[in-house]
Amino acid sequence: MNTTDEKLREALDTIDTLLVSFGPLESNPLWHVLTALRGPDSRSIEEKVWWTIPIREKAFPKTAKKYKGWWTSDDHPSVAAYWPPTYETHFEIHCVDAQCALGLDGNFASEART
Repeated sequence: MNTTDEKLREALDTIDTLLVSFGPLESNPLWHVLTALRGPDSRSIEEKVWWTIPIREKAFPKTAKKYKGWWTSDDHPSVAAYWPPTYETHFEIHCVDAQCALGLDGNFASEART
């Protein structure tokens, strides 16, 4: 196994250990965040950016700070005007739950895009 594979396995083992220690109900917020980070079931970059970037910034603030402009909303300033979420798809529901788990207000239009 190479170093990258070993680091990935270590990170996945850490998450796995947390999920087991939390139990089914307490692990839901982590599952919502992990699901929200993957992006929607569409090819729309606007939809992906709308949902994932604020969650990335809140879930991983050190990474967001280090890679500002690549991994954050600074890289996609026009998305707010473009994407009106419906809050209806399975993915969007995970995103709203992830926002709540991360202390966001569940409304990116007011929280992350103003």
